[in-house]
This record gives sequence, C-alpha cells and structure tokens, in this order.
Amino acid sequence: MKYYLSTEAQVTGPFTKEELTDALFDGTISAGATVREEENEVWFPIEQLQRPSLPAGSERQEPATTALAPVHHHHHFYEEKSSGIAVLLEILPGIFLQTFGIGNIYAGNVITGVILMITYWALTVVNFLLVFLFIGLITWPLTFCVYLVIAILTSQRAAELANHRAAHAVGRPGAYPPQGLPYHG
Repeated sequence: MKYYLSTEAQVTGPFTKEELTDALFDGTISAGATVREEENEVWFPIEQLQRPSLPAGSERQEPATTALAPVHHHHHFYEEKSSGIAVLLEILPGIFLQTFGIGNIYAGNVITGVILMITYWALTVVNFLLVFLFIGLITWPLTFCVYLVIAILTSQRAAELANHRAAHAVGRPGAYPPQGLPYHG
C-alpha cells in the first residue's frame, strides 16, 4: 500500500509504508506530519504507522495501541491570478475614474491597494488646490504618471506572488517564485 505525506502544507508521495516509517524513525520526517492512504482522503498522524523493526539486542518501547482516528487536515487554497487582468484593473480605473489600487486588491495585495487609493485621492485634492497657483498644472499630471507606474508594477508583482503561493499550495513549488520576490516556502 502507498501513502501520501503532508508536512507544512506540502504534499509529497506516494511512498511505501517502510519508506515512511524508516524516515520517521531516523528523524527525516517530523512527528507532526500526517499521511493518508493512496485510495483514501482521510489524513492521520504519521505516528500511527508501525515503526520498523529494530536490530537484535536493541530496546524497543511498544506504542500504545490506538485506533486510527481521522485527523482534519486543512490546506490553504490560493487562487491563481492573471497579471494582465491586475494591470488592466490599475490602468482603466486609473485613467477613467482617477482610482488606483483596484488591480492590487484583485491580486491579493489589499493593503497596498487601499493605500494607493487613499494617498492618490489625498494628493489629487492637494493638486487641485495647487492648480490655482498654477503649479498644480505640473504636479497633478506628474502625480498621475508616478501612481500609474507604481500601481502597475505592484499589481503585477502581487499577481505573480499569488501565483507562486497557488503553485506551492498544490505541490509545485518549483513552478515559481517570481523573479525578485523572496521565497517563503
């Protein structure tokens, strides 16, 4: 019979029972890991698998006999995000509604999106008042261009990071990380 192993939100396998018990016995796998049979969706603690037999003359403590109790195993689900949609959600509302941050919110970077919205609106009010001194005619378009570039770059990065998390959650950690982003696997 084959088993799948779950450690720290990463599922690997299938492995034989002997491979898993040997790895648990020599410390390669932590005692907090969970396993499930290949044909079953119920996860249980790896300690409930039998340990390998010890060499002659070694002491062995018999584990207490317990029935296999199902363990709820929670996996975080991360949805993949499109970088193109994130960028469009920054450009179109930015141009037509003077609102930046929507693409960041779509990509999961909610705090950055809200900060972009609020600070841009605040600077828009300041630039509107500066128009009466004529300097606002220069600072308002510059503010718009800077926010447009920052919003596009941060939303694209946020979408790439969301895709990295989604790939890692389903056991494809090598599919990403995006260039320039730290790997938090």
